Amino acid sequence: MKANFIKAAKIIIVSLILLAGLSYAAPLGTPPSGGKAPPLNRSTFPQMTGGTLALGATYPFSTSALRVQGKIIAKNVLVYTNAVVYAVVYPKLAINTNISSLMSSLEANTYLLSTALSSANNPGVTYPARLCAEVVSGVGTGNIIICPAPYDSLGFANVTVTLSAVPPSAGAQNAAELTWTITGSPDSCTASGGWSGSKAEANGTHDEVVINLPDGNTTFTITCSKTDFADVAASTTVTVALPLDVSLSVSDNDILTTESTTFSWATTGSPDSCTGSYVPNYSGNPWYGAKNKNGDISPPYTGSSLKNGQTTQTAQKTYTITCYKAGATPSSASVDVTVSTAPVISFSFSPASPISTSNSTILTWAITGGTPDDCTASGDWSGSKSISGGTQTLSGLSAGTKTYTLSCTKNGNTVSNTATLEVVPPAMTVTLSASPTEILTTESTTLTWTTTGNPTSCNATTSSTGTGISNADTPATNDDYPWNFGNKLDTAFYPGGNQTLSGLTLGTKTYTITCLKSGYANVTATTTVNVVPFKVLLSASPNPATAGGSATITWSTPGSQQPDFCTTNGSTKAGGGSVPFWTGPKNPGSHSSPASSLSISDSPYTLKLTCSKTGGYSTTTTTTLEVQ
Repeated sequence: MKANFIKAAKIIIVSLILLAGLSYAAPLGTPPSGGKAPPLNRSTFPQMTGGTLALGATYPFSTSALRVQGKIIAKNVLVYTNAVVYAVVYPKLAINTNISSLMSSLEANTYLLSTALSSANNPGVTYPARLCAEVVSGVGTGNIIICPAPYDSLGFANVTVTLSAVPPSAGAQNAAELTWTITGSPDSCTASGGWSGSKAEANGTHDEVVINLPDGNTTFTITCSKTDFADVAASTTVTVALPLDVSLSVSDNDILTTESTTFSWATTGSPDSCTGSYVPNYSGNPWYGAKNKNGDISPPYTGSSLKNGQTTQTAQKTYTITCYKAGATPSSASVDVTVSTAPVISFSFSPASPISTSNSTILTWAITGGTPDDCTASGDWSGSKSISGGTQTLSGLSAGTKTYTLSCTKNGNTVSNTATLEVVPPAMTVTLSASPTEILTTESTTLTWTTTGNPTSCNATTSSTGTGISNADTPATNDDYPWNFGNKLDTAFYPGGNQTLSGLTLGTKTYTITCLKSGYANVTATTTVNVVPFKVLLSASPNPATAGGSATITWSTPGSQQPDFCTTNGSTKAGGGSVPFWTGPKNPGSHSSPASSLSISDSPYTLKLTCSKTGGYSTTTTTTLEVQ
């Protein structure tokens, strides 16, 4: 049989005290297994049961109730009413139906709520609360209340805090003394707003002086926390009214036109506006106009922009910032800045860099812009130099990079410039060429080379490839000899020479000469010779031909091999179109064909003949036939 009961899950401590004036009759039967023997409600010690504590013998219960006066400490308390389970999870009360339904079923239901009571009829809402032991007789007459400060109905002290501010006894104008008073023994108090950090949380009155407050209003807040209680906070606002004032400074008050300076200003008293001005008053100066009323740092102003309008080499201006506020006397601050026209130093070498160790050069320096007070040389030259420019001959220099620096001063400011000169040993060069660069295997080519700078030796090498050429040799001995043999600077060739090479095999021959000299980087030159299996020769005669007349086109394909086919593709006449007398395939070998009805309007005729070997070498020859 189901009974009305209150099921306690993981009950830590249940202290039950019967209401005053109620009589007690001990149960007659033996307690169920695990149940507590009477008097359950009379013991002064904590009592626990692992089973269910049931009130009333029947379900639903009528006037039976769990009456509590004091504090319930539990992880979970399950309240059954109308077959609905209500879970009270300390310190929060979870109600799974509306409050009115619960209140009609329980005699004593008083809860401490920190949320608005308007949410009480919302099912499923979790109310942050502590159970209060207020016993109300009669079913359905329970109350939902907020326990009054400073104590809840169980005697727990609520936290209170107040905060105020007064000028400190020292009387500093931009400082204040904060005073806060605490009751209820909070666990901690934290500052925010115009101050920060942990603050004294003990009951009583505390104070602290805050300094360097900004102009205007600053709000200070202190928030105190205590376990199971809502945080409490107090705030106060301090108003600081500083007098109107402005200050002005510059990072450098004596600069050249090529240098820059920055302006910095600070204000107090909350000005309405600030304006920059200067004298002498020339237009175009960047300082003129509205400035940040809260203070700021300007971007870098170049000396040339500040000196704008002043033609003297050295000029001074007074820069002023003035701040305004309604009802207050304007405040101003000024600073003087001197700007001098910067000297500009330039260099040149004749002859220009680089030069040989055996040569000399003339260094020229020129000074424009402002006239310097003095100039001094450093690096690979030294001493005082003319402030109006000059020249100096440099000779007998060792190899390497030489630096020539000239530093000139103007009103204590210095400008510098540096020129570099590369000095090298006498130059060493080598050249190599071939003529002709395309030959048949039965023809020859001549390699010619020259050197400068007196190299001590020059060595020759050869490489060969046969890409696109049938039966190409890679390479044969006769490709190397006599080019690869011997020093190319022996007495027969010094300082250069030539060699004729013949009997070369098919392929592209690359000939290289490398010259050496102690203390110098090696120098190299290359040339290539194409040894082909056949050539394509193409000509027209007579050329130029007569208008309306004719000419003979002659072609041949000499070589150690013959092409498989030849075409006239790409041949054109003036104005476009194909050449009527030069179309289609042509036979390899030696042949000729006529060209008739030649026209001046079609002149010149561009004749092409491309001959190819299947899967191998291909070459094109072009000739032009003129008509007049």
